[in-house]
Amino acid sequence: MLCRLFPPLPLGGVQHLVLRTLPPVRYDNSDWTFSDSFGQAQDLRFLCVEGLACDRLIHELTPSEHRPGILFPALEELRLSNFADFQSDRWLTRIVECLKQRHPEARLRSLVFDDPCIIRCYVAEVLDFVDELVCISRNEEGKILCRRRWHVAHWSDMSGSDDSL
Repeated sequence: MLCRLFPPLPLGGVQHLVLRTLPPVRYDNSDWTFSDSFGQAQDLRFLCVEGLACDRLIHELTPSEHRPGILFPALEELRLSNFADFQSDRWLTRIVECLKQRHPEARLRSLVFDDPCIIRCYVAEVLDFVDELVCISRNEEGKILCRRRWHVAHWSDMSGSDDSL
């Protein structure tokens, strides 16, 4: 059985998008062909990528001989969620590399994670294109308990600001 994101959709005018995969964990990249939909995502401002869908995002961002790689010129916030996987470091490194290559002059307003360790490990890699880093803490049911924000301009203050809910 394969994990699937969703059927191809016309994304022209769409501003918020969540990419999800569902268990089981085994998947086949060749089965996912959403380049046409992503290519129309010129108005996308918010993108949330969960778990294995990160692999798909990397595939879509990376140029190849068959496609130029997608651009998100209006992207303001990227949220990476459910990174409880041994590949999370590789995924994050590749996503950051792709975003830097595709948009050397662009900045994200927010890069959001659900793991504070990831933020501390990767801050140096995103300082030049992200305005703020956000960590979201959740309880066992998935309810948001707290949002912690770090403004990149003031990164020396590791405490961040706490928006407890």
